[in-house]
Amino acid sequence: MPSSILKARSRLGVAARLGDKEAAQEARRDLAAAKIEDYVSRVVAEAPPLTPAQRDRIAALVKAGGAR
Repeated sequence: MPSSILKARSRLGVAARLGDKEAAQEARRDLAAAKIEDYVSRVVAEAPPLTPAQRDRIAALVKAGGAR
């Protein structure tokens, strides 16, 4: 498991134990982002090269927060 995921998960645990709701929310967001980054990195490493149009469509999805 990448260190970014481990760090975010640890921060979430600490915030939850301390009852810091704001820090826990931020840590949850960071944990989700770290998991997404790890997943995307693995998928891109296994996939054949994308065309510029494919990259643009995927980038637009990310920029829109996944909304279609």
